[in-house]
Amino acid sequence: MKPQGVLVNPGVLPRVAPRLAGRGGPAAVLGLNLHLTSTMPQGAAAGQQHRVLGSLEQAAALGADCVKLLLIFGDSGLKAFADNMAFVASTVEASQRLGIPVMVEPTVWAYPDRPPQALTVEQLAHMARIAVELGADILKIQFAPPADEFRTIIEESPVPVVILGGVRSRSAAEPLEVARQAVAAGAAGLVFGRNVWQQPDPAGVLSRLVEVVHGTPG
Repeated sequence: MKPQGVLVNPGVLPRVAPRLAGRGGPAAVLGLNLHLTSTMPQGAAAGQQHRVLGSLEQAAALGADCVKLLLIFGDSGLKAFADNMAFVASTVEASQRLGIPVMVEPTVWAYPDRPPQALTVEQLAHMARIAVELGADILKIQFAPPADEFRTIIEESPVPVVILGGVRSRSAAEPLEVARQAVAAGAAGLVFGRNVWQQPDPAGVLSRLVEVVHGTPG
């Protein structure tokens, strides 16, 4: 069994759309907004900005099967957060008219003067609740142990929960273990990027992740 979808940004979708769901390939998931932390590729965080890079109309015109929105927590003030919430809510409302499902990814701002925050299950549950209340059809969220506590987020969610890959792991074994724990806790799937394509053997890692989710090698 192959991956069921591929997540891309707006500039990429026109180039890959002919190979995706319309021709029997994986579904196309289009990311519509971006959380910026650095002006340099893989550079340290220099600040934070949020920008909308695509639209539902573009997604519909290109035949996207789903769109993905960031819901960004942790800013030092409320305005950026309120604006982001309004964008998510209005996009969800428009998506219902166009019939395009919305995947919402709660995440946190990055600051140059503090290390990345290790989110607790309680914090993730709070973020997940807000995403669902804004109308998410799919919830894309970070996994946090222990698995038996994380399971409560999945059990209480009225929509499917998929697990994001996060920062690049030091080895292929780490994302596989996260995947096993998350799926055992009830996650419906995985949305992994750099922890697949930045590994020495991306095809092998992808095949093992598919097997974790579906019990069938990719």
